[in-house]
Amino acid sequence: MRDVRRHTASVHEHAGGVRAGENLIKNEGAPPGVHGLQFYPARDRTGATCLWEDPSVEAIQRHVDTTLGDFSVNTCYEVDAAQAFMQQPSGIREFAAITP
Repeated sequence: MRDVRRHTASVHEHAGGVRAGENLIKNEGAPPGVHGLQFYPARDRTGATCLWEDPSVEAIQRHVDTTLGDFSVNTCYEVDAAQAFMQQPSGIREFAAITP
């Protein structure tokens, strides 16, 4: 099992950031071993929290920084699997749905 990382983004330029982020949501253009698991955008699209499975913190940091460019400031870190838990929140789909 690969390690899980969390990525948070604070989007500075709404329209460009949303367009750039669509590739992250769809898992398009990701390097080998990098796979988005969960995506939680803010209602106003000024930020997002994502959960990734990938080979290293550096791999996901590089991927999101390259994809989002200057549209956002990104923070990535390894999740402490021993302390983490999850439950599928009600009302949230299992697969990505891109809406403007």
